[in-house]
Amino acid sequence: MRRLFLSIFFALPIIAVIFFINAAFLHGNAGFKIDKTQKGLLISKIITQINPVELNDIIISAHGLSYHEILGFSLTNTSVKKPGTMTILRDSKKIDITIKTIPFTWISLFELIWPRLMLIVVFLTLGSIALYRAPPSPQVFLFFMMLCSLSTSLTATIPSSIDFLSPLTFSMAFILNAVANWVSFGLWLHFALRFPDTRDLIVHRWWIPASIYLLPVITTIGVSLYATGLTPEFWGWVQRLRNLYLPFIIIGVFVKHVVDYKKISTQQEKNQIKLPLIAYWLTFAPYLFLYLLPNLVFDTPLISFRIAVFAFFILPMAYLVGILRYRLLNVDQIISRTLSYFTIIVFLAIIYSLFLAGLKKWIFGEQVLSTELFLIFLIFINIIFHPVVLKLDHLIKKIFFKHQSISVKIMHAFSNMISAKLYLPDLTRMVIDELPRAINIRSAAIMTLEKKRSRLFPEHLRFGTSPWPKSQLVTLFEDNSVEYFSTYQVISDSKLEKELREIQKSGFPLVLPLKGSQSLSALLFIGPKNSGGLFNEKDIHLLANFANQAAIALENAIHHESLIESKKQLENMFDQKVQSEKMAAIGEMTSVLAHELKNPLGIIHSSAQYLSDGKQSKKVTQEMLHYIKSEVKHLNLSINSILKLARQKAPEFEKTDLLNQIHLLMNQWQRSDNHRTDVEINIDILEPLPHIYADFKQLSQVLLNLIRNSEEMMDKGGQITVKVKQDNDFIQIKIADNGPGIPDDNLDKVFQNFFTTKKQGLGLGLAVCKQIINGHNGEISLKNNSQSGQNGTIACIRLPIKPLATIDRPYLQESIIPA
Repeated sequence: MRRLFLSIFFALPIIAVIFFINAAFLHGNAGFKIDKTQKGLLISKIITQINPVELNDIIISAHGLSYHEILGFSLTNTSVKKPGTMTILRDSKKIDITIKTIPFTWISLFELIWPRLMLIVVFLTLGSIALYRAPPSPQVFLFFMMLCSLSTSLTATIPSSIDFLSPLTFSMAFILNAVANWVSFGLWLHFALRFPDTRDLIVHRWWIPASIYLLPVITTIGVSLYATGLTPEFWGWVQRLRNLYLPFIIIGVFVKHVVDYKKISTQQEKNQIKLPLIAYWLTFAPYLFLYLLPNLVFDTPLISFRIAVFAFFILPMAYLVGILRYRLLNVDQIISRTLSYFTIIVFLAIIYSLFLAGLKKWIFGEQVLSTELFLIFLIFINIIFHPVVLKLDHLIKKIFFKHQSISVKIMHAFSNMISAKLYLPDLTRMVIDELPRAINIRSAAIMTLEKKRSRLFPEHLRFGTSPWPKSQLVTLFEDNSVEYFSTYQVISDSKLEKELREIQKSGFPLVLPLKGSQSLSALLFIGPKNSGGLFNEKDIHLLANFANQAAIALENAIHHESLIESKKQLENMFDQKVQSEKMAAIGEMTSVLAHELKNPLGIIHSSAQYLSDGKQSKKVTQEMLHYIKSEVKHLNLSINSILKLARQKAPEFEKTDLLNQIHLLMNQWQRSDNHRTDVEINIDILEPLPHIYADFKQLSQVLLNLIRNSEEMMDKGGQITVKVKQDNDFIQIKIADNGPGIPDDNLDKVFQNFFTTKKQGLGLGLAVCKQIINGHNGEISLKNNSQSGQNGTIACIRLPIKPLATIDRPYLQESIIPA
């Protein structure tokens, strides 16, 4: 039943158009256009001078019938008295004229009625779009019927534009126009009182719609009957009063929407009526102040009805955008651009009017350019003035919407910042905390998708009742079906709509995918703007670009987090390995220590037992005590070697003159009892040497250990050469001997703890040397002399001049080294 009812509304204007076009071909063209006034039919435009009429003549009778009788002809028993004649009023003079007509052609007829046909098509198209694209609702059905009724009302104005004066046709058009006006504006008021649906004022108030449709009809007919009774003038009063209530409807609906805008809480719903509020000024300002009020008060409109109707399609377009809620993201852009073009059009209209007045006065006279050419002029100039429109659009945005759009510069800088983040907590913190401050939004969140589970940042946030990796939203993003989702969209998919509502309740109107190189890695949730505005097309484009950058950064951060986790596992494995090696070293040390302590302790025990009976001679007693002291000294040395390895102190760096210190050290060693006199020590230092920063007490321990080892290896004596030179930012010290050398199998083991080839010693000397050199950020190595005909070992030490400039150790204080 509803479909049949809607089909009748849609078909009525089409049937009326066909009827009036057929009537036009039957009655012919009289060469002028007319407008209905209180006194008669005003000749508003002369197209072809077929009849002797002039502009602004008023037709007071036609075919022997008065103007009022013509209006009511189809509903009365009045008959035609003087066919083919009409009486006009010109400067208070009545002139009788015989009506002449010429046949219409399709082209000549179309030239006269194309504006109305175009608007009828536009209205029917807008209504159909709303009916088929928006979810079914009372508001949508009212909107559709309103546009169909407006189309019917426009159809009823065709006889005025094609100027035939058939009483029956003209009267039918008048009655149809009056009824269509009452119905269409009643439907419009009915629709406005129910739009938007959150401000529906008619629910459970049946008497309001009844009043809307009945009061205008009852008031108009009642006042007309009271003023004229059942006389022909009744129809003239109906013509005069039928639109009397329209200003009140226009103003009332506008006030209602203003109140709606103030009381509605969400910006999404405010946007539904933001465009209609702007469209009111562009639609009804010309109609109300330049056509309707002058026609009611002065009986003469200041603009033609066609121009007034042309502006009227703006309001239905605005309502259509309000009905299709998922298209509301770019409302501010639409308003800004519309205001820009409207300003340009008004400005150019003034210029054109002055230009046209000059042409009429000085060149062409009255017949210079038509209204159609005026519209073509406006369109052409607007195309030429497109850069001006863009500048004006930018100015309007700056004044009225300065806090609405996201800054391109800030978004670009933020994208560059986030692309450099590798640490996942830093990345999420930037998106959650810093992004809202940067682009003036209330909040932001990230949901990472990892196989069958998801992680939401910030962690205190919770929404959703099912696993998000399997959600409909994620599926559509993975299939590249959509680029983003607004949680305010009207969705036919119930599962997806439920998911979007859950996100909306958490305070996020926008969801964007973060797609990595292989798959969807996360979802980005964007909160509302602090200004209360909605995201426009430009904002979404910027956020989509940012999402691409964030996806790459997030993927890198997840990989980096995985690498860190792998590193921790390797470190744990390494620590376990080190611990195992330590335990092995302890076992080895225990074995060595047991071996080193067992024999001396046995000698000490036997010597003490031998001395316990007190019968030995003084010489034997002294010999036994010497053995005891010697073995205790050996034990003390072994224990000290182990303690030095375990408790090696960090070097205390100070400025050192290596040249003087090495000479002094070698002189002291050569004069000591530990030096073998059959070993010659030569010092070869390439002067000058820069001062270095080192702990020479520790270095002297290394040098003396290497010298002692070389002397111990040369049973028959030999020669040791100490060579020092500068190598760029390093000092190189080589200690070479001509002893037997080190077996190749042992070269890789000499710096290991407890490795030794000596009969005595723990094998810790070279290990301590390596530890000291490492503390100086240097290098130490041992190799055999590879020159032909020579034997011996070469110990090479490489020390940085400024060790603190190249290393980072917690126990080193860089302030020790002056700049």
